[in-house]
Amino acid sequence: MTATTPETVPGFVLKRGADVHGRCIALAGAGTAPGTSGLEIDVDLAVLRTTVNHHLLVEGLAYPTFYRSLFTSRRVEMAAVAVQAREARRGLWASDVTIPPPERRSRGWPH
Repeated sequence: MTATTPETVPGFVLKRGADVHGRCIALAGAGTAPGTSGLEIDVDLAVLRTTVNHHLLVEGLAYPTFYRSLFTSRRVEMAAVAVQAREARRGLWASDVTIPPPERRSRGWPH
């Protein structure tokens, strides 16, 4: 890629810390940040739903994986939208072979 239109797009990264390997644990979003840079920002469900992280799960473009430090309400929200994407077979779920065909689900899968 050598150029984009527009050249810049506003966005934000909300960083909470780093994992044991030093990788950033963060939420990313488009648009204006929901608070002042450098200060603690409460990421409630309304803010969470504006993030790329949430969007990727809604669209089925990511598998849900969470750190223990993610607050329970945020984890429950993200898991719920991932389940909805899986059930709708959106994104990567359309070709996921770990999901049984409907006839096996109707017979009490996973039992």
